[in-house]
Amino acid sequence: MMLDLDESIAQAMETGVGLLPFLQSARVLATERGVSHSCRFEQGDIRNLLGQEAQYDVALLLSVGPVLGDYEQTIAGLRRLVRAGGYIVIEDGFLAEGMAHLPPSEGYAGHSETLRRLTACGDVVAREVICPAEQARSVNQRNTDLIRQRASVVRASHPAFEQLIDEYVARQERETQILGTDVLCAIWVLQRA
Repeated sequence: MMLDLDESIAQAMETGVGLLPFLQSARVLATERGVSHSCRFEQGDIRNLLGQEAQYDVALLLSVGPVLGDYEQTIAGLRRLVRAGGYIVIEDGFLAEGMAHLPPSEGYAGHSETLRRLTACGDVVAREVICPAEQARSVNQRNTDLIRQRASVVRASHPAFEQLIDEYVARQERETQILGTDVLCAIWVLQRA
């Protein structure tokens, strides 16, 4: 899902830290939008930055879940990186209306509980975009197809890891089944208090 961030947020983005394929796409997008002169992208792991003082205007956590602990711990960790008044952009999901729960390992909650978790540190939801279910299913199916293709290549070159690769693909297929039906995808732009 793509969110057109308003110009003030796009202009605030100066340094991006992430995995190489994502950074390459970000560089292309920054060039297309005419803001590449004010952006710097670095390959790295956000967990290695958590001890630093708040120095970023924007932090993005896109489709990876609460990698820094539970929801509240993840938001608190990202907040430590972002200056007061800056933005935290989260792409994740919440349980669709009528869904009581999924297995605890999924970590999803209903919409109101998700908003409570996102704002538990006092930040404000500046914008929320809920992805149309059909769009989410289409994007996730395409991504799962790409994962299957890549898994086939990796499995052939690393047969000792076949079971781990197959388990990973099965988890991705399960996630694709629930996204857009049991779980609705959304992007939240939080303004740090």
